[in-house]
Amino acid sequence: MWIHGSEHNNRHQQGLTLIELLVTIVILALGLAGVVSMAVVAHSTFLKAHYTAVATQVVQDKMEETLALGYSGVNPEQPEFEPNFSLPELPQGQGTVTSQPYAEGVRLVQVTVQWGGSVRSPGVVSASALITNRP
Repeated sequence: MWIHGSEHNNRHQQGLTLIELLVTIVILALGLAGVVSMAVVAHSTFLKAHYTAVATQVVQDKMEETLALGYSGVNPEQPEFEPNFSLPELPQGQGTVTSQPYAEGVRLVQVTVQWGGSVRSPGVVSASALITNRP
């Protein structure tokens, strides 16, 4: 005499059913999609941070160069004064230097770097300084 269900249980324990296999594949696919999504966001964040760091360094260097020209050198009418510059290290990178009178014997100098690229990574870094004609 057969014990009820013993043969039936043995048949089910021998392998995976098609439904179990499909559920496993769906769970793995969802997990993989989450990992890929995180990798894309991490890469975008890395690029934004990298571009910002490069732009900040360029702004600092350009500001030092500009201020080294002295009060008369930051006058836009002087030939040494270069108001626009390109940045090949940034996508669609360009920079500007502006100088305008601020008060008697004082000029406001501003260096700005902008870059383009994808929708998530455009940015701007800017710095300002005052320079006087006093020694």
